[in-house]
Amino acid sequence: MLYGLQQGNQVLKEIHKEMSLEAVEKLIEETDEARAYQREVSNLLAGAMTNEEEDAVEDELEALEREVSIVIVIFSSRGWLIFFFFPL
Repeated sequence: MLYGLQQGNQVLKEIHKEMSLEAVEKLIEETDEARAYQREVSNLLAGAMTNEEEDAVEDELEALEREVSIVIVIFSSRGWLIFFFFPL
């Protein structure tokens, strides 16, 4: 049993030589950055927008609505939708 503990300690010393505290901190930082990036990608794929992005979209929609007063939609026999926009 004593020999097993000595061997375990020796292995730990070798691991510590190869992996410094700075290397561990860098690995943790890189992992945190990768997680943040993944969250951002997931939010984009889920359609989540920030308040600023929502405000910008709403402003753009209001501007488009002011430009268009009449929209006529025609269904063709082939299943196509045809839109006609009549500006003010």
